[in-house]
Amino acid sequence: MWNSIYDNFVQKLAGLRWSAFLAQNNNNIAQATRMRNVFRNDLYAISGLVIIAVTVCMAVVYYFMLNRKGGAGYAFRVKFWFSALLANSLVISASVLLISMSMTRTYSSLNPFKYCLSLGFVNLIYSAVLFFVLSLIFKKHSVASTTPF
Repeated sequence: MWNSIYDNFVQKLAGLRWSAFLAQNNNNIAQATRMRNVFRNDLYAISGLVIIAVTVCMAVVYYFMLNRKGGAGYAFRVKFWFSALLANSLVISASVLLISMSMTRTYSSLNPFKYCLSLGFVNLIYSAVLFFVLSLIFKKHSVASTTPF
């Protein structure tokens, strides 16, 4: 299930289905298949683990350490929470982009950058959603006073 969630979204953002990618690289089908398998077997799992680990750590730090001080007013709450969400998403997106580019470096002749960039953008979205969900959970169990919920 995890692979299909990633796979469909990455292919849509890349604008090229894996079947079309393999047909396009017909002269080098073995290498194209290996690159596709790197995404399906390795990168999607690594991406999921990075999202979960970093987002949980960031939410714990935000709700149980940083948020004890805070400021006053709703504008401060939204700005501070949104900054944490954005920082979390950008860190995850950049790290997954770097990981995927390093893991597909041997397939540079196939131009895997659009798939790597798509994977980074998918992780940006998924990490923001996970941070939002964790915010709903952690808000109930923390002493956070400066969150928008």
